[in-house]
Amino acid sequence: MIENIKKIGISMRVLEEINYDEPRDALAHNWHQFLVWALGNSVSWILIPNIGKKKTKVFIHQQQLTGFILSGGNDIGEYPIRDETETALIEYAMAYNFPVIGVCRGLQMLWKNFGGQIIPVNTGKHIAKRHRVKITEPIKGLLRRGLEIEVNSFHGNGLLATELTSPIKLFAHADDGEIEGVIWQEMKVLGMMWHPERELPFSNLDKKLFRWALLGEVS
Repeated sequence: MIENIKKIGISMRVLEEINYDEPRDALAHNWHQFLVWALGNSVSWILIPNIGKKKTKVFIHQQQLTGFILSGGNDIGEYPIRDETETALIEYAMAYNFPVIGVCRGLQMLWKNFGGQIIPVNTGKHIAKRHRVKITEPIKGLLRRGLEIEVNSFHGNGLLATELTSPIKLFAHADDGEIEGVIWQEMKVLGMMWHPERELPFSNLDKKLFRWALLGEVS
C-alpha cells in the first residue's frame, strides 16, 4: 500500500551559478540511481532544501518524513544555511528516533553534532583516490570484524578520534588509521566517508548498509 511507504529526506549541496547571484541546492543524478537500486519501491525520497533550522523542522513535519540521508559536498562552515538545515535534521532524528545516514560531509556533520572535531587529512591519500577500509566494529548479521573492502575517497577533512558523549562507535578505518565509518546501532545512525552513489557498479555492501539503517533489514 502506498501509505506504508517510508519517506526519507535527503539533504543537498549548495551551488553558486556563475552568471546569477542565486545560490542553488543540488543533488547528483547518481543518487537517484543508487537509491532506486538499493531501496527499490520500499522508500519514497524527498529532496530537502537548505532553508535553515526552524523551517527545516516544519518541512519535516509537513512532508511526514521518517528518516534522513545527509549527502556530501561543501565543507562545514562554507554555507551556514546548509549547516543549520542538517543540524535540524540530526536533532529531529535524535528526538524522534529516526534513522539517519551521513555520507562524507554528512558523516562530518554527525561527528560535529555529537561533540567530535573535524581535522584535515592527507589529501594525497583521500581526494579522488581508492583505498582499503577495515571493519573494526561488527554489525550482527551484516558486517564482521576484520572484513576489508575497497572504497572511493573524496574528502579533505576527516574525524579526530576523541571520546564522544554519545554511544557512537567507530566501525571502519582506512589503512592509514583515518576514521571511515561510525555507527550507533540502537538509534540506526550510520556514517561513511566513502560515496556509495559514486561506485560503478554499485556495492552490494552499501546496499545492505542502507537497507539496515533505513528499513531495519539484516541479511
